[in-house]
Amino acid sequence: MKGLFFLGAISLMSGCSSMHWHKDGASQENFANDHQYCALYARALNENTTWSRGFTENALKKQCMEERGWNRVPASN
Repeated sequence: MKGLFFLGAISLMSGCSSMHWHKDGASQENFANDHQYCALYARALNENTTWSRGFTENALKKQCMEERGWNRVPASN
């Protein structure tokens, strides 16, 4: 059982580290603008939360980026 958990954790960690945001037809400037907007938006919505700030802020930022047409895709190596 421990081995299965360890294998799952390693798979999850390796998958997370090789992902990036993608939007068809978008430039690096588009990404920078949307990412900055979503980061500020998430921080403002999450201002009064203390115990789960990082997790909630990341979830809000991810939702914002997806609403703007961005998707997380595997990075090409």
